[in-house]
Amino acid sequence: MFVIRKAQLEVMRDAVVVAGFEARMLAHVERFFPAAASRLGSVGIRALVSLARERARGHGVSTTGAVTNYLNLMLTFGRDFERDPSLPWVREALAAPGSPSLRLDRLYRLAVRREEQGRGLGAREIRELRADGGPVGDVGGP
Repeated sequence: MFVIRKAQLEVMRDAVVVAGFEARMLAHVERFFPAAASRLGSVGIRALVSLARERARGHGVSTTGAVTNYLNLMLTFGRDFERDPSLPWVREALAAPGSPSLRLDRLYRLAVRREEQGRGLGAREIRELRADGGPVGDVGGP
């Protein structure tokens, strides 16, 4: 008789959750970033999703919406956008006071404003990318 311990069940559950998230993100990237999806392929997209999860966790956030938004930022501004010297507003937003989720939300909203000023995706497209499907409103400062 086999005995499955609680810790083993949790590991299996977590693996299923991660696999499901990766599958949803694969479809997300293929839909909203077709050129990147074509260039990266499914293996590359899964690696980028894993990196987005890791980096978002490094900023203290791990919710599905936060990781999706972080992935969107990576695909829009570059894999290493938070270290890009031409994007100082990113580091400023990530270093601003507030909770980790508030800082990342501010960064995302600031990115939308940057897009409205003509960088990368248009404002409508980046609003469609918002993980929770809600409108992206104005934020009183970065």
